[in-house]
Amino acid sequence: MGDRTGLGPLEVGLLEVLDELGARPASRYVKTFRVLDLAVSRLGVGANYLGEVLRDLARPWRVMVRLVDFHGNIEADSRYNECRLSEVGALALAAERRELPAVPVGLINGTVYQGGSQPSFPPDRVIGALSELLRDREIGDQRLLAVLGSPVFPHGCRIVGDVGAALAGERTDLHLFPHIDTDWSANQVALDLTHFPPELWADDLARSLEQHAPGGERMERDFDFERLPIAEVMNVSAGLADHSNEHVRIVLEEDADPEDVIAKLIYSGDAVRYFWTRTPLRYDMTVAFRQPVTALLRSWIDTRREEDLNASLRALSEAIDTAPSPPARPPVRGIPLTKIPGGVPRLLNRSRTFPADLANQTLLDVIEPPHPVNLTYTAGDHLTGTASGVAIDSTISRAAGGGHGDGAIADQALRVEWHPTQNSDGYYLTLAGTLGDHLIHIDAALQPAPGRLFEHAEVHGTLAGEQLDVRVEGVSGGLGSSDTVAIDGTLGDHHLALYAALASSLTRGIIRGTINHHHPVHIDATAPPGKATIHITGTFPGPPNLLTALLAVLLAFM
Repeated sequence: MGDRTGLGPLEVGLLEVLDELGARPASRYVKTFRVLDLAVSRLGVGANYLGEVLRDLARPWRVMVRLVDFHGNIEADSRYNECRLSEVGALALAAERRELPAVPVGLINGTVYQGGSQPSFPPDRVIGALSELLRDREIGDQRLLAVLGSPVFPHGCRIVGDVGAALAGERTDLHLFPHIDTDWSANQVALDLTHFPPELWADDLARSLEQHAPGGERMERDFDFERLPIAEVMNVSAGLADHSNEHVRIVLEEDADPEDVIAKLIYSGDAVRYFWTRTPLRYDMTVAFRQPVTALLRSWIDTRREEDLNASLRALSEAIDTAPSPPARPPVRGIPLTKIPGGVPRLLNRSRTFPADLANQTLLDVIEPPHPVNLTYTAGDHLTGTASGVAIDSTISRAAGGGHGDGAIADQALRVEWHPTQNSDGYYLTLAGTLGDHLIHIDAALQPAPGRLFEHAEVHGTLAGEQLDVRVEGVSGGLGSSDTVAIDGTLGDHHLALYAALASSLTRGIIRGTINHHHPVHIDATAPPGKATIHITGTFPGPPNLLTALLAVLLAFM
């Protein structure tokens, strides 16, 4: 790997060839076959292999930051498309030539796209963590990990596994799943599959699932076939060259249980067939960093003490900011590029569209018994009681520059702190800490609105080893006030669809909605007039970390 960027020799060689041919940012594109012809003579590797390496540097579903821009269909024959250096690619090449300080492209993109075992991270997280190190070389590992957050994959798939062990440098098995959204708006329930893991493709999946639909053709000698209640399978992204737009829609038969279908798709290899093999709808991989991730970050700084790394991080952030965005995903999940403080781009709004009438949505029968909630919130910001079958005892302290919470949830020590910031784009809050051995890191971005609590907010992060993605919408009305919000999103495999309202008298609040579409949430908060005590009672059907996530989301806007 290049010690200046973390890129491999073939990747650096291809960037050199593009520069030699004049295919630089804001300059002309060059026919791809010309690039490969020259690269073959310079690098001594076949054109087919080099062509895949070149395309991987430009595929937004393979790398977090692209080093090459393509014009035309990237998957077409090299005679029918063109390419040139991206802004990031030109910056990386200048760093390799020692014309600029080093840039952490390798830390961002990882090596999974090369067939390696080091996953990628969001660019803004890596830049933020390295910037924190440059400001304070004595920063603790826990705070550094809170800034860096969890690994991600360019597709945006879900990650389940011991991420903390992976970040500590241990070889760790992770399970990668697509996003599965249940659409109840039509006459028949449908499952929307997006954000696929690596090596799982919409075309293959749609073809394998068509055998379950009426009239679907089964393979000969497939004697153990068990048909799922699927009425129709649609590859919504069919014909698109950009695999970051992968989207398969599965329409279920009437009275089908979507949770049962999802469980069989994810956990049973009998449901999804690829040729003669069967595989569940997930991708299992082993990740391994060379050493703890915090040590990697510190080493990257310590070996370059003589360089102006702040300048290179600013240049990288600007190059990413000015790069053309990849094509928009299908309307099931719009992903606008939103700014966070410091000018670093961040992908937000990964949650679902709200049902039109969330408050009056008909709830299905409860599959598992709900857990009682009985909490008391007293003056001095002390929250005690039981919820979801576990004890909660925490103290929350606030100040102008943020606050912190200390206590215990289910006998696990809780320690969090949060820091708000504000600029012309809105209000931002970062909450970081630990719950037992698990890392907590939550980012919230809030857009204000006249006459309402706020227009909308985005909440993303990791909680107890699971990914949290929530969108919060300000809604008019509710208990005689405008302070009503709709909460929609996911924690790990759990889907939250809730609304919370606060009465204008501040004596009553409610939380209603569902967990995983089936399980109703019914929580009331009452504050007797003249008493500095709030009683929180009701039922909550999810595990303790779900309720913790909900409390954390509400805490972010208190």
